[in-house]
Amino acid sequence: MLAAQGFVAAWAGVTLPNDASEALHQAVGFAKVGTYENVGYKHGVWRDTRWYRYTLRPLPDLPSDPVPLPTFVVAGSFSRLLEAGRLLLR
Repeated sequence: MLAAQGFVAAWAGVTLPNDASEALHQAVGFAKVGTYENVGYKHGVWRDTRWYRYTLRPLPDLPSDPVPLPTFVVAGSFSRLLEAGRLLLR
């Protein structure tokens, strides 16, 4: 049986300047991890994007081995994942 490991972090990008959004992300526990400079052009000005990370659970000491894609295809898991994703796009 194939078992999902799950996500260990959530990421958020905030276009700067946006003091309210930055304060909100920090208030709920997101930590600053870096800034991409001049990545977007809006209202006649180049804008930076600051990235935040929220740790959902600790990283495992020893992660499980990667599962080859053919294993998912044979087990039928891949088709179920694609269908679930397709439904979310509606």
